[in-house]
Parts: sequence; C-alpha cells; structure tokens
Amino acid sequence: MAGIEDFSRAVVKAADAYQTTGSRTAAECVFGLLDAAARQKTLTGEMGTGQASYVQGWNLGAWSVAYLKVRGSGAATTEQARNIVGWLKKLAGENRGYYEDKRRKRRPNDSDNNHVYWAGFAIAAAGIANDDRKLFDWGMDAYRLGVSYIQPDGTLPLEMERGQKALHYHLYALAPLIMLAEFGETNGISLYAERDYAIKQLIIRCCLGLQDPSFFQQRTGIPQDTDPKIQAWQISWAQPYTRRFPDESIAKLLGQAERLNYTMLGGLPPP
Repeated sequence: MAGIEDFSRAVVKAADAYQTTGSRTAAECVFGLLDAAARQKTLTGEMGTGQASYVQGWNLGAWSVAYLKVRGSGAATTEQARNIVGWLKKLAGENRGYYEDKRRKRRPNDSDNNHVYWAGFAIAAAGIANDDRKLFDWGMDAYRLGVSYIQPDGTLPLEMERGQKALHYHLYALAPLIMLAEFGETNGISLYAERDYAIKQLIIRCCLGLQDPSFFQQRTGIPQDTDPKIQAWQISWAQPYTRRFPDESIAKLLGQAERLNYTMLGGLPPP
C-alpha cells in the first residue's frame, strides 16, 4: 500500500495547491502524475481480494476529485486528458463490477455498507470526469441506498454491528454520503431531501458521538475506539454541508480539526 498511498498524497497535494493558489505548475504536476499512472494502467485488472477492490475504489475517488480540481486549468495536453479520463472510467467500471457481483450473492454484505458509499463517491466522481451519466447515476443510487438504512435514531444497522468501531464506521459512512449529496445538488438532484432529509439524522448522531461516544458504547456494550482529536476524515464533510445548512454546533466541531485535507476524499473540501 505504501507506494500507492504516497502517490495519491502527492497527486492530492498538488491539486490542493492549485485550488488554493491557482498555480499552473501544480496543475501540470497533477496531470503529469495521473497521466503516468494511466499509461501504466495502475490498479486496473483483476483485484485478488475484497480489500484490493476497496483500495482500488478509495484511490479512484482521490484521483478523480484531484482531476476535477484541475481540469479547468488548461494545463493538460489533449493526450493527457484523454489518457486520464479513459483510465478513470476503466477503474470505475471495474470497481462497480465488484459491487454488482456482490449484489448477486447473499446479502447484506459489503455492497450494502460503508464500502459501497465510498465506491459510489469514487464512481460518481469518475462519471463526472467522463461526462458518463450511468456511472454518475450509480453513485447517486449508492447514496439512496445508504439513506434507506438510516434509522429514526440516526444509526446505520450494519455499522452499528461493528462493536468498538461502531462510531468510527458511522463517521466513515457519513463522509462519502455527504460528498455524494454535494455531487447531486451541484448537478440538479436534491439528494439531501431524500426520505425527508434523513441524512440529517445521521449527521446529528455522528456529531453527538464525536462529542460523547457513550450512546454507541451503550448500544454496543463496548467502549468505543475513538481518536483524541477530531480528524479530517471525521469532519471535513462539514465544510460544504454547513455552507449549505449553517449550524453553529457542527461549525464548532469543524473548527476543532487540526486539518481538513483527507486524501481519499480528494484532499481539501470545496472552498
């Protein structure tokens, strides 16, 4: 994993540099790195395990969002852009295939929990990069699936089964769902309103858990595995969310994070 993770961090760092400074050199760096990976067909082909498919999807999301951040810069050659989007589309199709295959097997499985929400985020981002409606819609459906599982108390049943990591996985499920909702809203689909804004119940439960994990401890009977400080992956989703739905308590949690750039979400959230 180390080489792939280092590569993704480099790509995302350059994309964030372009987003924050407008540096053409940073954009050229993103295109150069992604083009090299595309030429090598990085992470394409048969994935030997479920974990390998997760890694494929997580990095696809990072690369696709990084590409989207710089695609309007004009710094890519026609050949670079063609290579990159074609490679992202191939990765998206392969990753989608993994979950489609799992849906033909006994359920629930990882085509129903946080893994498919992350896949939906990655595949929708690749769909936007390729102007591919089928890939984009698959991501929108992953959001709807996740929202369909939200209980009145804001919990997700499959994530609640994770024992000491129940809170961890609720937060881990929330991040890609919010990003999918943002993709939808930007493209004229009112995803936040699904099931009478059910996503807000999950948000409330997660934010309360960040402040006090006792609810999850009581429900699972196990002390929760928590971080001493709020991490980017736990809260960076709140930046676009609170811009759309101002909330002082969520903004306060956002302000407690040491940083907001999480690689697998493509780096910094939208400004």
